[in-house]
Amino acid sequence: MNKEIFKKFKKKIFSLQDTFGGKINFLFPEIMENQIESTTKVFKSSGVDAKIFYVHKTNSSNVFVTTALENEIGIDVASTKEPQNALSRGFVGEKIIATGPKDEDFLFLNILQGE
Repeated sequence: MNKEIFKKFKKKIFSLQDTFGGKINFLFPEIMENQIESTTKVFKSSGVDAKIFYVHKTNSSNVFVTTALENEIGIDVASTKEPQNALSRGFVGEKIIATGPKDEDFLFLNILQGE
């Protein structure tokens, strides 16, 4: 699908690049939705009780945070801003995990959430 979109809009895409200069990022949340769905099906058919988490650090675009929330998966946060963003978008504490080393500000924010 992405190749067809690119071919169809190739001239407009390059025109945007010329207008704004530099990189243009194209985001396709439907691909993430398909991956969540197929992964969930594999877990269920295999009898595996597993949870899926989107790693917030992977992409700074909120479209994937929203996609994760809408598809009822969790979110893995690392910096102090990431749990704040996840909470403001509608995630609840039980759907948020925090991996990696943390500073005092990060820990305090999460203690306030009761998790």
